[in-house]
Amino acid sequence: MKERLKQISDLKQGWDGYDGLPVKEKNVENFAQFLNVCDFSDVVDWSLFPNTNGTLLLEQKNASISIVSKEFSYYAESQNRYMKAERQPYTLRSFLETFRTILRVDFYEIAGKIYFGKLTFFPGCGFEEFSPEEWNEKLGSWIKIEQK
Repeated sequence: MKERLKQISDLKQGWDGYDGLPVKEKNVENFAQFLNVCDFSDVVDWSLFPNTNGTLLLEQKNASISIVSKEFSYYAESQNRYMKAERQPYTLRSFLETFRTILRVDFYEIAGKIYFGKLTFFPGCGFEEFSPEEWNEKLGSWIKIEQK
């Protein structure tokens, strides 16, 4: 992801064949700061794109986060529930909290430093119903528990 950010940060005006603006330096700095405190497995399923207005877009299948200099906004969908936030002030903490809300990535702050904790791939601690219903059975069948 760092290499992709470097490629995007090197784009010149007109990179899109029209009049696309280069990505603003502050956007690159904000995202680089985020990458420095997260594990690369956190972002492996995400793709990073430049927007023609000089902003960054971080996307995955059901979510996107737009990074705009001093602000960011997001959209996410999970089990027919939609989360959307209008632009909010960018701080590393608020961005991490949003990223964690979308993915359930646990970070911890200890003595002013942020540490990666764990990834949770299913909402509701794995107790929520899946839709369609047959996925409850299918996913459950993958778990093997030895009886003693």
